[in-house]
Amino acid sequence: MTEKVSPLVIGVGAPPCVYNVAGYKGCPFYERATTHARFVCDEAKRLGVAIVGLEIQEFETRDTYFEWLNANRDELKIPNAFKTSPAVWKQTSEVSSWVGGFEQMEFFLQVDTGGRIWKNEKATKAVKFRVVSGVFQILLAIILGVVLCFAQSSKGIRVIAVAPMLFGTMTAGQVLFGS
Repeated sequence: MTEKVSPLVIGVGAPPCVYNVAGYKGCPFYERATTHARFVCDEAKRLGVAIVGLEIQEFETRDTYFEWLNANRDELKIPNAFKTSPAVWKQTSEVSSWVGGFEQMEFFLQVDTGGRIWKNEKATKAVKFRVVSGVFQILLAIILGVVLCFAQSSKGIRVIAVAPMLFGTMTAGQVLFGS
């Protein structure tokens, strides 16, 4: 899937610039990169601070992404050491230059928009909610485990309670760490 967000023709004197973000569905860094790039494009347009465009290439699987990455290394000047998702490069007029991954893209977007640090409050709130709910689930599982250990309950009840506790703790870990 390729999504094109047309370049935002705003600002004075800045060259038109299009960021290309490629990655695979389900990769948390790819998802963060596309969310951040869309946010910066929208905010730059709203505030009139830069000309920024965005093109997104999403691959269905990790394997198809890495096949594409290896096939396009020479054309996009991707270093051999780069083996992650997302892959980001930027195009200015006819020149294409390699950017790197999410953190490098974040830096380049900051530079191309006049040094502005872009904070997506909605994404920040979502991350905070994930952390709070994950910690709550883990604490609840620990408290339940301690209560069951010291309570005068039968061994059968304790064995039955272990499965939901284990499931809850694993789910909380996935929520916290985005696995």
